[in-house]
Parts: sequence; structure tokens; C-alpha cells
Amino acid sequence: MHARHQAWLDQARRDLDAARVLARERYFEQASFYAQQAGEKAVKALLFSVGAPPPIKGPKGHAIGEMMSGFCTLLDDDTLNTAALELKHHEQGSRYPSSATSADGREKAPFEVYDSSTADNAIAHAEVLVRFSTWAVERIEAVWDEAQSEIPTIVAVVSGLLRS
Repeated sequence: MHARHQAWLDQARRDLDAARVLARERYFEQASFYAQQAGEKAVKALLFSVGAPPPIKGPKGHAIGEMMSGFCTLLDDDTLNTAALELKHHEQGSRYPSSATSADGREKAPFEVYDSSTADNAIAHAEVLVRFSTWAVERIEAVWDEAQSEIPTIVAVVSGLLRS
């Protein structure tokens, strides 16, 4: 099994830790962005683990909902879909003033808009995706390892059949 997924999952966990630290220090917009990044990297780790390399750059590289849609459909689980869709808002909105305006039309900086509740919500959604991806990758690795141990037996059986 290709280990590339592990680096992505490790970075997802680290980004989630950074989001928690930033929220504690009241950098709510940055905490929300790091939560979004944690969710995105966790989903990419999962895709790498099943041999489906995700888009890395460009708009599709940040489309967590699209990347997660197959798993959501397969599992019929709205929790994963909700987490992915909620985090999507923070990819741009947490970084650029043009993403938020006041009632009088004035652009606001993200730090003026983001609050503790927003950051806590983003972190909670990222936790869902990181936990799920970790769980799924562990199971995929276990199945892969088991399948690898059976290969010599399969080869011997097939070889025997071919000689017959």
C-alpha cells in the first residue's frame, strides 16, 4: 500500500491542532481556515489510501464536498456531507476581505466577521472528517495487509492449476 496517504493524514491532524490553538488565542478566522485545511487534507488522505489520487491544485483541489461525495453516497451518511459542505465556506471566507461586507456595503476583514462560535463549528466539522478518514484508512490498511499475506497462497494455487 502506498504510504503517501499517511503524510496527508498526519498533516491534517497537525492542521486541526493548529486550528485549536488559534481559536484559543482568538484568531477565529485563521482557526476556521486551518480547520478547513484539516478537513481537506483528511479527505485527500482517504482518497490516496484507496488509490484515487485527488486533485491537488486549482478549484477542484479544494472541493471537499465533491471529493467526499462518493463516500457520502456509499455510506448514506449526511454527517460527512454536512461537515464537508460547511468547511467549504472557510476556504476563501476566512482569508479575504472581499468575502464579507457590512450592512452599509463596506468590505470587512475576516477577523471582524469570524467569532468563537464560527471557529468552534469549523473545528467540529474538521474533527468529523479527520476521525472518519483515520478510521477508514486504518481499515483499508488492515484489509490490504491481510490481502498481501494471502498472495503467496493465491500464487501457489494458480500455479498448481496452470500446471494441471
